[in-house]
Amino acid sequence: MIHPQRLLADLQSLLPKLELDILDYSRTRPELEAHLQAEYAKAQAANRTAEHFVAWREAQITQAAAAWVLTGVCVRFLEDNQLLEAPFLSGSAAGAGRRAGHRSGQSALQQAKDRLTVYFNAHPTHAERDYLLAVFEELESLPTLAELLDRAHNPLRQLPLAADGAKALIDFFQWLDPETGAILHDFSDPEWDTRFLGDLYQDQLPDVVFPYGLSGTLPPHLLGRYIQILWCYRTQLWLRQGKGFKTKEQQGGDYYEYSMFYPDRHFAPLKITFAFVATHNHFVLDRGGKVFNRSAPVIKLPAAASEHDHLALMGLLNSSTAMFWMRQVFHGKGQGGVGQENRAEWEEFREFTGTGMKSFPVPDQSVADGEQSERAAEGRARRGRCLSGALSYAAG
Repeated sequence: MIHPQRLLADLQSLLPKLELDILDYSRTRPELEAHLQAEYAKAQAANRTAEHFVAWREAQITQAAAAWVLTGVCVRFLEDNQLLEAPFLSGSAAGAGRRAGHRSGQSALQQAKDRLTVYFNAHPTHAERDYLLAVFEELESLPTLAELLDRAHNPLRQLPLAADGAKALIDFFQWLDPETGAILHDFSDPEWDTRFLGDLYQDQLPDVVFPYGLSGTLPPHLLGRYIQILWCYRTQLWLRQGKGFKTKEQQGGDYYEYSMFYPDRHFAPLKITFAFVATHNHFVLDRGGKVFNRSAPVIKLPAAASEHDHLALMGLLNSSTAMFWMRQVFHGKGQGGVGQENRAEWEEFREFTGTGMKSFPVPDQSVADGEQSERAAEGRARRGRCLSGALSYAAG
């Protein structure tokens, strides 16, 4: 039976040891140090971090250590609930276990230890790290673990444990209770409830994870251990309902994304925003990096629209002609405050709604540009005739 609080306390004690193990191992492997430096450069270039390399590396190592632990916990859960043909890491120390779907005379714990011995006999130069990676690779073919163990997504693939750290992790799962002789951490659960997996590290997670970058949704491998925690709740996350009462799975995208967030709108380089309630038309150009709530609606032009297009539309929206139209369309909300009965009519507040703005008449820019060009040409010709006449008069 699972005891989440005791399990969490013991894992929190183990985690710093694994972090130190990964750090020491990475310092002895030039390729790992180069990998970290390259990933740090990418994070800086994409504006994903402003931290010093040492602080950034510490966070990556913590994510990797947590990934090793959580992946091991997942395997143990499958073992103790007889969802695997035979144990890989540990199991009950008492009674007969199972092997290839049949009862075995050995306990599950002894079977796991024997499997490790057989592996070392076949690979005498390998260590516990190699055994764990071999186990994860074998289990990656299972549909339930394919996403969790995906090489591109799981941080443990990028930052491995050393032999000592891997042995400490295996030993952790094989600990026995000195008083009863039973396996200390039993993961059996008749309900197969995996929510405890997400609860293990919830106290270490930030209040909000924002899985987006300037190019849109971030790939899972850049979310580290957070994506592993969310993976445990993926079924509930897929069933979230959003716009049109569609689930997240029906809407498309990834289960870890926000249900009602549209990256293309948020990360648009240029937007026009305006005050929802104001006395006059106040339209301004935003050049990115800001978030507006419902009191400041946003106008987003097509991706091909230039800055000139935005400025042209903003000039029209801020014109006195536009304000005259808006006074006929938008609802007045009074002048507000003390002494409002003595205020001028222009001080009345109005509610500038996004729905109402959709009917604002915008002239065809191509026609307007053509007419403007014709008027400009006429103006140039008129100025030319005046100048010619002036010169003729001066010459005479």
